[in-house]
Amino acid sequence: VDALKRAIAEVSAQDYDRDQAAALLQRMSSHTRGVPSVLAEFLHASSQADGAPAVAAYESQSGGVLELLEGLLKKFKTELAEVEAAETNQRHEFELVDLHLQDAIEKDTADMKEKVVARGKRATA
Repeated sequence: VDALKRAIAEVSAQDYDRDQAAALLQRMSSHTRGVPSVLAEFLHASSQADGAPAVAAYESQSGGVLELLEGLLKKFKTELAEVEAAETNQRHEFELVDLHLQDAIEKDTADMKEKVVARGKRATA
């Protein structure tokens, strides 16, 4: 369940379209001199621009995966709740049986001591 929660968080964080121009500048920044400063300026300008939307270089397709993970999380939580409820019932049943056996042992021990005392009185009489 925890692993699914972490996976959903990770996929959700990555569920956005990547801007084509920014992707190109990021690739170029590793091997072309001066591009990192151009990239920084471009990102600054694009965050303030109110023009037409940028063309997506990569359009996220993780919606289906996210739905699948959320469905699995729901299913696993339901199964976990059922297993925990069954385990609680079994523990309660065990405690009842244990209590019954302890009471039976105490009663049988008391009965045995009574019989020993009664035999001892009959033997002396």
